[in-house]
Amino acid sequence: MVTEAHQRRLYFETLLVTTKNDLGIAERALASASVDAGALKPSLAEAVQGLARLQAAVAAQEIKLATMRGYLAESAVEFRQAQSDMVALRAQLAQIESIAPAPAIGGDAGYTAQYREFNYQKTLLELLSRQYEVARLDESREKVFVQVLDAAVAPELKSKPKKAQTAVLVALMTGFLLLLFVFFRQVLRSASKDAVSAQKLLRLRSAWRRSLGLAQKAQ
Repeated sequence: MVTEAHQRRLYFETLLVTTKNDLGIAERALASASVDAGALKPSLAEAVQGLARLQAAVAAQEIKLATMRGYLAESAVEFRQAQSDMVALRAQLAQIESIAPAPAIGGDAGYTAQYREFNYQKTLLELLSRQYEVARLDESREKVFVQVLDAAVAPELKSKPKKAQTAVLVALMTGFLLLLFVFFRQVLRSASKDAVSAQKLLRLRSAWRRSLGLAQKAQ
């Protein structure tokens, strides 16, 4: 059964694969640079890392809100809280970007950008991994809700239909109908011995045959 949590888990799996690939590319680009992280001033390195982590937090929160729309109404408390967190993160990011120090060290702005990209992808992978774990746990809970608690087992004794009871009822009905048939047959025989009754029976038979003849003609 495909559930919302199952789809969400698959979505985060795809994002994790993409982010891991992007992190690998950023890591290789940083390793191939002629400058290492030690060349950055501590204050600049810390500022670049903080900026990258905040950018990754904003991206992860946007993804979280997008997935929450699939299973929560926008009026839900949890969704509103996530929106408030997004507003706060964007405000922090705008503030930091407005006062960020110059990215270049020794004229090498490219290395600083690579360093920021590496930290961005690393932080994004960590945040998406957490959301993936949440989706995986939600999926496992849904499986518990729909699992079979008591498997169906064929009964040892059939409750219906009761063949013995049905056979007895049929036998009783058959016997009753036979008794009625014998009774009416005896009545007819007795009536035929009486001249008046026999005359009445003859009239009834004639009327019955005429009615059958009219019915056949009508057909």
